[in-house]
Amino acid sequence: MIKFTDAYFIVQKTITRNNLIAELFSLNQQLEEVEILIKKDMIEFYATQTEKIEYINTILHKQLNEFSCGRQHEINDMMKELGAYVVSLELINKKDTLKLLINQKSAEINYLQSQIPEKGVAVNYTIRYNTKERCGECII
Repeated sequence: MIKFTDAYFIVQKTITRNNLIAELFSLNQQLEEVEILIKKDMIEFYATQTEKIEYINTILHKQLNEFSCGRQHEINDMMKELGAYVVSLELINKKDTLKLLINQKSAEINYLQSQIPEKGVAVNYTIRYNTKERCGECII
């Protein structure tokens, strides 16, 4: 038989665990928002790169009819601006910080889960919170 004082502490641990899960969900939401920002930034970047390539091709077509050193310098300068997308350091740091916090909260939740009995007054029910099961991980 479980004592009331033991049940009190078990329920307190359950409440604490649930609060941590709520914080974890919030952190996951923030992480998704950062990843969406990165994706939007990438989309805009590559759209700009496409426009630059199309403009360079327009200039190159003019070069076919009449070569101009000025146009060639313009092409060379524009080609230097082309490249791959680079994520801002601020977004990388924010994403890394959120992932670290998520891992810390997950560890705290796992510890509390182990402290709550599976049967009795405060049942140890399971809530899916595992961030490793995410299906849209932004790869940088």
